[in-house]
Amino acid sequence: MDPVRATGGDAYVGILEAANRRSVPWLEARRDVSIMLDGVEVLVLHPDGPASASNGGTDSNAQSVVLLVRYGEFEALLTGDAPVEVEEAILDDLPTDLEVLKVGHHGSNTSTSPLLLAKTSPELAVISVGARNRYGHPHTDVVNRIIESGARVLRTDLSGNIVIRARRSGLHEVRTEW
Repeated sequence: MDPVRATGGDAYVGILEAANRRSVPWLEARRDVSIMLDGVEVLVLHPDGPASASNGGTDSNAQSVVLLVRYGEFEALLTGDAPVEVEEAILDDLPTDLEVLKVGHHGSNTSTSPLLLAKTSPELAVISVGARNRYGHPHTDVVNRIIESGARVLRTDLSGNIVIRARRSGLHEVRTEW
């Protein structure tokens, strides 16, 4: 699944060709596309379609695929690298009590706005970030904002792989793996 925006040139084309050779199904990520897999619903909230000037422009981050994953009462929001403009555009579509938020853009200050945190009240915020990365992610203000919202924060640079096992009831267990 991808937003049908060729970024990365040769690498993007190479991935599409490899998928085609292996008969891997491909799906355009477009708002309101929903996939059911073993009782898990994966709903695309963004993008609305091919790159446009809306919701942050044609920048590749603004075209990030944003997914809401539901398994019974369990809900997780996966925001990719979507900037604040995208977050604000989808606020009305978001649940008010998330179990898990995958923090936007590795904890960059371009994502994970106070409005997003206030609307979704996540229990757990996961920051996927490399150790000692050259961008200085995650941004201190973003981490503080998440903590102040009441969410527990886990970071891959400090905890390794983060595995979340959910139950239909909304209960979930979190495990870290090095």
